Amino acid sequence: MRAALLGILFAFAATSATGQTFDFRGARLGMTVEEWKSLTPPEQLFRKAEPTCSSESGQSWVTLTETEKKAGIVECAYTYPFLGIRARTGQKVGDAEITGATYYFFKNRLYQIELIATEDALRPIRKGLTSKYGPPAFEDTGSIQNRAGATFPQIKLGWARPGELIAVSAPGGGQIDRMLVLFSMSDALTEVEAAKRAVDPKAGEL
Repeated sequence: MRAALLGILFAFAATSATGQTFDFRGARLGMTVEEWKSLTPPEQLFRKAEPTCSSESGQSWVTLTETEKKAGIVECAYTYPFLGIRARTGQKVGDAEITGATYYFFKNRLYQIELIATEDALRPIRKGLTSKYGPPAFEDTGSIQNRAGATFPQIKLGWARPGELIAVSAPGGGQIDRMLVLFSMSDALTEVEAAKRAVDPKAGEL
């Protein structure tokens, strides 16, 4: 789960500068599941959608692996319980709409927020994050290869503050037509990887 970006996250963690705490629409890194569920739902959210977590029974939308579940990771999202699917919230970063938002907890702390957007949303997302947090502390260009072997250019951006990181990858998330934005607690990432390896020593290997 998002293992490809872990190296990037830690690469610039040492250069963190003090500044505004990272959050996404009220969801604050370090908050509890109960605090997340008590947030005012997004205005665009259909009224029957509910904040739901993998720790609740019968959640068919969950993407966690068995290793991640056994390690104690909890996955949360806004869903339609009666349909068993995720809800599109209509939330934005800058002027770009987010097509998917997932919240990951470990030891009842929100340690990572995963946002999915279309690949062409990079410019407005970069503008929105820069407007709120200043210019990125990390920027790199490279390439990504799809399953057919075709190669595409990839841009990676990162913002950092003590203990917190934002990593942007476009394309990202394993698909060339979408981009990935991760808000992460750097100390918790280390704990999570250790917990996964305690369950499966090969966890995290490429």
